Amino acid sequence: MNSHTLISLIVALGAVGAACAAVTPAELRDRLARGDRVTLIDLRPRDAYEASTLPNAIRMTAREATQKPLTGEVIFFDDGTGPNLARRAAAQLAEANSNVSADALAGGYAAWCDAGGQTSEAKGLRPTLTRYVSYQEVTGDMTEDAADIVLVDLRPAPPRAPAAALAAGEGTEASATPAATALPRLDLASELPGYSITRTIPGTRPQRGMLAATATPGEAQTVPPLYVLIDAGDGTAERTAQTLRAAGISRVAILAGGETIIRRKGEPGLLRRGPGTGLTDDAPAGNAGFATVIQQEEQP
Repeated sequence: MNSHTLISLIVALGAVGAACAAVTPAELRDRLARGDRVTLIDLRPRDAYEASTLPNAIRMTAREATQKPLTGEVIFFDDGTGPNLARRAAAQLAEANSNVSADALAGGYAAWCDAGGQTSEAKGLRPTLTRYVSYQEVTGDMTEDAADIVLVDLRPAPPRAPAAALAAGEGTEASATPAATALPRLDLASELPGYSITRTIPGTRPQRGMLAATATPGEAQTVPPLYVLIDAGDGTAERTAQTLRAAGISRVAILAGGETIIRRKGEPGLLRRGPGTGLTDDAPAGNAGFATVIQQEEQP
């Protein structure tokens, strides 16, 4: 490889790296406040876009963006609660169009809302959409962004060993473990390598809007990770997701099927979705991966 080719390769790799950089909600807010010319592209389904989007954002697919005569700074955003479609769209556009500087909004629409960013959403009650991700997504596309994802293990703690239980004066009650729970405990770190895993539910954070109010102009705020909740099929994930949303944490998704689907290695079967037992019919049209639950929340 001659020096000219090597230099060209380095420049090309640098351009792709710059194109795939993520812009935080605080950085985008500052650019919009300065009046910078930014093209915002909403990659979410049309019904989500029509319900609420960022100021002056336009909706199109990643493929459509590569076919448009776009110029200048372009920032893609997705819902921020699943596979990082925005990062991939930015990389595709940068490769197809040398007249743009393409970036992705870190944390997507969810992070923008949690940071108090302005949207077109009307005031009043709205149905709560619970985001589900599949085993195939968690073991596939989402692994590329594992550094931005935390798996929250909501399964019951493993039963104490009989000797430890007796020493603690608990008698033989520990031996009355139901047969259904007698399976060897699944090691999430082995089954889903590369992800950070915690059993601690994310703590209370500033309420929605507080980040924007306290941010210093020009200061890049750290975007919270996407929390993927994994339970034992007992509804704990749905209840936890509701609690987190009430605390102003919207970057939350639930692994559809929980521990069971991991044991099945993603093989199809009856999966629990929402507060009861349901299938994909629970999902609103055009909102793949979402299920409507009964609760409603008020949009201030």
